[in-house]
Amino acid sequence: MDSSQLVDADHLDLLVSAAIAYGQLTSATRAAFSPVHAAAVTAASPDEAGQLLLEENLAAARWRAGRGRGRLPAGRLLTYRHRPVEDWEPVEVLKAVHAYSHATADSPGWAGSAAHRFTVDVAHAAAQHLPGYAEAPWRWRRPSRPGVPVGLCGTWRPDVADISWTTPTELLQRWAHADAVVLTSEVLEQLPAKLPTRSGPVYLLTRPGGLTPHQWELAGLLGQALLVELPTAAAWLQEQLQPDIGVPQRSPRAGMDHTWVRLRPRPS
Repeated sequence: MDSSQLVDADHLDLLVSAAIAYGQLTSATRAAFSPVHAAAVTAASPDEAGQLLLEENLAAARWRAGRGRGRLPAGRLLTYRHRPVEDWEPVEVLKAVHAYSHATADSPGWAGSAAHRFTVDVAHAAAQHLPGYAEAPWRWRRPSRPGVPVGLCGTWRPDVADISWTTPTELLQRWAHADAVVLTSEVLEQLPAKLPTRSGPVYLLTRPGGLTPHQWELAGLLGQALLVELPTAAAWLQEQLQPDIGVPQRSPRAGMDHTWVRLRPRPS
């Protein structure tokens, strides 16, 4: 662009070609019979779409020239004829929209104009076609630090460091891939009867007195879980939950201050 910030035909060709590829342009006839569809697109031919972009950009250049901010070149583009662009990337379209918007925002009628809506729609569509967009999560959460176990507790929250306590819904989402899962005995009834398969350890924490008969039955659904009584085995548990350990490194030895037992899955 020159000092007048007028866009050239190539720039407009890219924006219009992207709008066609992304379904942002439709004919006036189709818009008349599809009002819902037409609300999300521009009803114009490629030449008409490019012309409305050109005229809004010219209006901005005239406004700046009238205030001594640049001059209008004598050979400026006044009539647009579309020439398709076939080889482009979504990121190029996004940058082209930003450049056009910067050059045209001074137009007195820019806000709410058809050109403004057109570029917003094209940018939105281009963003959805960026590499990795489809695979990215719709609802983002801050990821846990590597090695930090995910846990679920009820009213009793044990004093164990470096556990990411969460909700039942999130626990099930992270069950299969979490480095370690920590549960307290009182939340066993909140778990579904069939849990996803996981290879990492599951630690079931209980207070002195152990599990009730019903909790023993529910614990059998966890597979090979490790039953840990607190506070007796707190030091041993903390050692197991250190980053990059993941699975139990050693079983309690005779005379050590631990209460630890491996739960076996019930025969099917």
